[in-house]
Amino acid sequence: MSSGIVERSLEARRVDALCALVEACEDGAHVYQTAAQHAESPELSSLFASYGRQRDAFGQEIRAEVVRLGGKPPRLESVEGALRRGWLHVRSVLPGSKRALVEHCIRMEEDTLARYAAALVLPLPSPVAARIEGQYQEVQRIHLYLSSLRRSEAYAA
Repeated sequence: MSSGIVERSLEARRVDALCALVEACEDGAHVYQTAAQHAESPELSSLFASYGRQRDAFGQEIRAEVVRLGGKPPRLESVEGALRRGWLHVRSVLPGSKRALVEHCIRMEEDTLARYAAALVLPLPSPVAARIEGQYQEVQRIHLYLSSLRRSEAYAA
């Protein structure tokens, strides 16, 4: 009987970790869409919009896995995500908004990477683990790129 309890606990931890990723991805999609609307340059707007579409796709993929594992996916946007977007709306009208948008997205990506890392330490089914690992690597790539923008003089103001 105890192995059944342990097994359910593992399943619950898997679902919880994947639900945390769904929230992070869906919140990220909303934040990037908001950032795209407030970006001062067409290039940055396009970049944020593409990241938003990608993050939405990631969230939908993970949401399907949550359902497949018997879990209930979270609602479409967390309170944290709504607060992040609200902050972006306010910050976008203040001086230095270009740098602030990039900084905000970097911090969001750091939070997202932590959620991916937490999911990847769990023994996930192989296809799920491969999908999560691929998404994790893409989020790392975006984080590195945004960090390079932060150091760029073009985004200093």
